Amino acid sequence: MTSIDDNIRYLKIISGLSGSGKSVVLSALEDFGFFCVDNLPIPLLTEFAKNVLCSPTGSTRYAAVSIDSRNKDYLDVLPATLNDISNLGV
Repeated sequence: MTSIDDNIRYLKIISGLSGSGKSVVLSALEDFGFFCVDNLPIPLLTEFAKNVLCSPTGSTRYAAVSIDSRNKDYLDVLPATLNDISNLGV
C-alpha cells in the first residue's frame, strides 16, 4: 500500500554567503539520501525540480540545492520561482 507521503517530493534550499557551510550541509543531506546540487542559479531551480523531482519514474523524492546569497540579480524572481515549484507539488 502506498501512503500519501510516498507521492510527496521534497526540495531543500540551502542559502548563505561563501564559506557559510552550504557545501557541508549538502554533504550531510547527501548522506541521508538526498540528490544534491551545489550553487544552482535561481533561474534553473524550476527546471531542476521538474527534471529531478517530477520525473516519470519518480525515483528521486528528496533533493537539495545550495544558492549563493550573492546571487542578487535573480533574488527578485525567487518568490515566483518558489510558487512555480509549489504548483508542481514539491
